[in-house]
Amino acid sequence: MMEMNYHLVMPWIVVLSAIFLVRSSLAATYNVGDSTGWATPTGGDPYATWASQHTFVVGDVLVFSFISGSHTVANVTRSAFDGCNTGNPLSVQTNGPASFTIDTVGSHYFICTILNHCSLNQKLTITATASTTNAPSPRSPPRAPSPNFSPPLKNGVGAPAMANRTIYLMLMFIGFLLCLN
Repeated sequence: MMEMNYHLVMPWIVVLSAIFLVRSSLAATYNVGDSTGWATPTGGDPYATWASQHTFVVGDVLVFSFISGSHTVANVTRSAFDGCNTGNPLSVQTNGPASFTIDTVGSHYFICTILNHCSLNQKLTITATASTTNAPSPRSPPRAPSPNFSPPLKNGVGAPAMANRTIYLMLMFIGFLLCLN
């Protein structure tokens, strides 16, 4: 009787695990600025450097970590981005951390609307593609990084959740082994 239950349940575990694995591989969550978060730079253009180190696809989530009241994050047009025009954002979030899901292919522009933060380079542009192909996104060459801008964390912040993939792969392997019995 127990063997029959394995043969009924295990194929479902394998199928569901495969679905979750594919779903987790399609989108990633990125902590903008890695350990520095969303803050006013003290020099250089660290967010251009940060963006140049990543390839973004539709479905990815950008997390802007900041202290509410000290910063904002606004999704703006290119002209508003270029001129640091805070008057007519497409959307704005005032409470940190703020998340934006990239829902269209193309360029996306973000600025801080507090005082002169945007003119101090607290702004980000990313280009999203439709798929996870290895083709690089077209970007302007990055400026030299600020000397006090932290490098990406080694624990996977800003990368697809590898722990979830590992769990799903383990579940698929266990399901496969149980189906062999």
